Amino acid sequence: MRRGVSIAMVIFGIWAILTGIWQFFPPFNKGIDPLHLIPAFIFGILLIIHVWLNRKPLVRYFKGLGWRWVFIGLGILGILWAGVFGPLFVMR
Repeated sequence: MRRGVSIAMVIFGIWAILTGIWQFFPPFNKGIDPLHLIPAFIFGILLIIHVWLNRKPLVRYFKGLGWRWVFIGLGILGILWAGVFGPLFVMR
């Protein structure tokens, strides 16, 4: 199951990236496009499943980081800031 989830993440991730780039061009930019939102949403769900299936190796990896957790925390905060608050500023 891990392999299937990883392959699906790659497929939906590439699809979301390509449709996101596609929206930068004026003839295709028609606001919020479901062709982009659907694979991005599925990618997010697959990401949660992937983290759940690999939780034990991830915990073992992160236990050895020590003080470098600060960088991981800042990265996660940056991703959350861009994903949650970024669209609020763009939609105005």
